[in-house]
Amino acid sequence: MQQSQHKTNQIDYNHVLDNLQDYMLTSKLITMATKNTTNNNPQERSKLLEKNNNTVVVEPILIPKSREIPIPEPNSEKPPSPKQDNKTLDLYYPKQKDSLFWCYFIIKNGFSKYEYPGTTTFVFEKEEKFKSVELLRQYKQDLKTHKIKNIKEHVEDELINKERIGMKTFIALCVASKLNVLFIHKRKCFDLVSNLDLHAKTHIVVCEDNLKCAHKYGVEIEIDEKKAAYYRDNYFNWESVDKPLKAMGSYKSEELSNLCGKIGIDITKSQRTKKEMYELLIINM
Repeated sequence: MQQSQHKTNQIDYNHVLDNLQDYMLTSKLITMATKNTTNNNPQERSKLLEKNNNTVVVEPILIPKSREIPIPEPNSEKPPSPKQDNKTLDLYYPKQKDSLFWCYFIIKNGFSKYEYPGTTTFVFEKEEKFKSVELLRQYKQDLKTHKIKNIKEHVEDELINKERIGMKTFIALCVASKLNVLFIHKRKCFDLVSNLDLHAKTHIVVCEDNLKCAHKYGVEIEIDEKKAAYYRDNYFNWESVDKPLKAMGSYKSEELSNLCGKIGIDITKSQRTKKEMYELLIINM
């Protein structure tokens, strides 16, 4: 009796296994399931197939492209420079309050030193200005040669007591540092040659009118000698820092007419006398 019951249970159990064949994860079922999921651009995955010797091997399995998970590409763009917003073409505008002093610092020491952490702090700026005063005192004779007067009353006072320096102090610092500079304001230029070395380059500093402060200053990072030559030939040249024009008697009418043209004063609509042209030049200085 027990043998007969055991045989019946074994038959029923085998029958259950046969019914579950369609739902078991066999190699045959996997092959049938993945047969219709291939496409022209497959991506490899792996599946496990059990061999007769019970060893497991890895074989590629193809999945449709629609199921692929996109892998984001690394960002190849370089991060923007923190000072990029202050650049316009080749000009760089220092964002510090005394931007003209920092134009001088960049010309003298290089842009990389200006960007060095801690360089543009208030304490460092004051230290550099005190050093600049000592430098000016060492080159008093050179300052006299370039007709820069009232050094102590004007130049040193600006460096020590004022928030900003002006053109005169900037030119004085460039003289003491043996720097060749072309200072541009509107259609006027001051050409400073304090280094007679033939290989010495000319640095260009541009002064622009600004509503927030008296002026906005920028320095050209890339030196362009052709541009410097254009300024010299087409812009009005200052005679000196303190006195842009010579006395009226030193000019002929034709010379004054040419100067008016360089500075952008239109005198073609009406005939101007020598005195009128000279006064127009003074007003536009």
